[in-house]
Amino acid sequence: MVFKKYCPCCKKNKKFENFNKCKSRKDELECYCKTCRSEKAKRNYHLLLDKCSCGRTKQKKSKCCKKCYKNEKVYCWKGDKVGYWGLHLWVKKHKKKPKLCEECNIKKPFDVANISGKYLRDIDDYEWLCRKCHQISDGRLNNRDKKGKFRR
Repeated sequence: MVFKKYCPCCKKNKKFENFNKCKSRKDELECYCKTCRSEKAKRNYHLLLDKCSCGRTKQKKSKCCKKCYKNEKVYCWKGDKVGYWGLHLWVKKHKKKPKLCEECNIKKPFDVANISGKYLRDIDDYEWLCRKCHQISDGRLNNRDKKGKFRR
């Protein structure tokens, strides 16, 4: 005996193997067959997409495409009102990373450190430092106990 299920989209009785599984339904099968679901998805795909102001394709829920989001001319650019982490990411993107730490010239740099402590969007106010030099400049290395943990 071959079990069949009715597809309301194509209005045909089809075998169970033509339906995707769905655990939330009683019979544990989707209500539409695989071919009808794929055709419906193809028809509705364009509804998920939209055009960005630059002309590229973007998802409807996002405000701009990926290339515009990285661009400084996009509407979500915060300028000088940027936060701590956003500013550090901007500096990492725009300041060329040297091969050695700018302080000790021994190790590879990993961190971007602010020099003045004012956190402005000024490339010259940042330097690439190795982890040890960065902790020394911030005063974090002096706040450790003998086991290497921070004192409170």
